[in-house]
Amino acid sequence: MKKNFFHKLNGKLLPILLIALSFLFTACSEKEKGGNGPIPVPPGLSNTPDYTYNFPPADHEFDKEQIVVLPVVNFSATNVQNDVEAVSLELLLKDVEILTNPSAANKFTYRIVASDGFDPYKDRQQFDLYFDVLSKGHLTLIDPYRTYFHELSQGQNPVYAYNVQRAQEIRMYRTVTVVRPDGLEVMFQLNILNHQPVENPNNNNNLDNSFRLIDLITEFITDTPEANEYFLTAADWTSGSQGQVFFTWSDIQAAYYSRDTDRVFFPHTEVPGNMRLRDLVKIQLMTLPTPDIPL
Repeated sequence: MKKNFFHKLNGKLLPILLIALSFLFTACSEKEKGGNGPIPVPPGLSNTPDYTYNFPPADHEFDKEQIVVLPVVNFSATNVQNDVEAVSLELLLKDVEILTNPSAANKFTYRIVASDGFDPYKDRQQFDLYFDVLSKGHLTLIDPYRTYFHELSQGQNPVYAYNVQRAQEIRMYRTVTVVRPDGLEVMFQLNILNHQPVENPNNNNNLDNSFRLIDLITEFITDTPEANEYFLTAADWTSGSQGQVFFTWSDIQAAYYSRDTDRVFFPHTEVPGNMRLRDLVKIQLMTLPTPDIPL
């Protein structure tokens, strides 16, 4: 009796044990693939613009010298029109007070939103535009307004998402781009970062609304931050100017960025003046060379 009982029990347990072992090996292999934690993901974009530019009303009369004629407009793969009157987006944004300084436009990324709420990021998973791309776009003077980007609408893989019908506004986001060692550019729109009041010795010890530069160097950027140096660039940098500076990982850890003065500062460390960079727009990571190990 007992022998038959255990024989039957072993017959039932064997499949269960095999299934349990298969789950165990699967779990181990997944852990090896994914490491000790979740796969790092890039930062999301902000839902809170720093500034919004509203297009003129539909009955607005533009000056004749502002209007150009676009011979062929490819709004989409099935919507091509000829001889469309338009106004340059760069020309329209010259009226924006915070963009009066020519380099100030480089501090922002731009999102065109329609009157029905459509925007390329939310509805087409397209990232916001840098100014050098936005400045090549036009507002076409047809009813209703529509933005148009000729260069994006050409080639083998055209992107029509920025040709926004019923275009109502351009939302502007203060942005710093971080360039990974592999060259991938990652947008950090500053409104999504953790801000806090920090005493700024370079601003009469005021409590500036600030974030830490370390917040821009996430695991998605690098999981070995100490193995890189960091090349910071200002919005007004041109060849031969002083708008670039190298930081070490220790410098990044000690630095804050003031949203009140738009400048890097170090609340607990004395540093050279050029390290208090103004109007930061880019941080590029450069992998340090591996030291030679003597044999």
